[in-house]
Amino acid sequence: MNQYTLMPRLSPTAARQQRIFLWESDGVMEFDRGVVEDAVAAPDAFPSTGGAPATVDELLRLREALLEEVSVAPQSSMADFDLALGRALFTMSSGQRAEFAHPQVWDFLALALLPDLATRRIRSSQTAPSRKSFQDRLIGGNRRHVMERLWKRWVLFGPEIVESRRPSEDLYAAILERPSLWRNPAFARIVMEKFLAEGTARGEKTGEGYRQLIMPIRAATGFADLTTSDVDCLRSVVDHQYQEASEPRGRDVRGAKSSTMAVDAVASESLAPVEFAPESAPQPTARRRPTLRRLFGGR
Repeated sequence: MNQYTLMPRLSPTAARQQRIFLWESDGVMEFDRGVVEDAVAAPDAFPSTGGAPATVDELLRLREALLEEVSVAPQSSMADFDLALGRALFTMSSGQRAEFAHPQVWDFLALALLPDLATRRIRSSQTAPSRKSFQDRLIGGNRRHVMERLWKRWVLFGPEIVESRRPSEDLYAAILERPSLWRNPAFARIVMEKFLAEGTARGEKTGEGYRQLIMPIRAATGFADLTTSDVDCLRSVVDHQYQEASEPRGRDVRGAKSSTMAVDAVASESLAPVEFAPESAPQPTARRRPTLRRLFGGR
């Protein structure tokens, strides 16, 4: 496909019906060409903008190419499967990234063009998902979407970081589940690089550890303009906020030492001679004005 090809959108009604059908069929769904044809033929399948709408034949070729890429991944490893699927989606979207940023395009991919692949990935989890979790992973634009979340990794962090396999699932989630971070690609990449560098030096952290460290960095997006293209500026913000979050708080050794120094400083000030301001001379009081009762002979 060239950069002018428009991807079909699956309408919210059709997407909801497909999700209900999938849940009621125990999360198993085979590919049906008729579903693709109906989706492409829908009057609201393509936006009224420049570009050539994708044809059914083009979409089917796209499906075969993607399935071929994923087939080389070991069936027993979810990490290998996710890596292969993310790479295939990233390659497939080359030249038309704006199309793949639309939630309804992901509805079409997961529920019409690749439902067998999407449900296979969901069912590969060790625990059966709840109904809400199952539907969240098939809703375009949702942070847990079974395919979109993998695609975002490649778009934001690039092949070098993703293929290194260094980021853990918890680290991906810490960044990609926060719109204030992933909506700024340059900032998100710097945050990822910082966490990877610190993880190498101090050891990997758990999901909760990442969440605690990400909070001040996320807060910085609220009071600073981080849309700048100055990479050094963005890196300085991340370094400062990360250091603030990493410093021990409460009753740890460094905190206790700091508290002791603060107390000593207060004590030394309290032992210094106290200087009093000179006593000012008393100010004369104003004479009381006669009241109406006194003026008219009363007391």
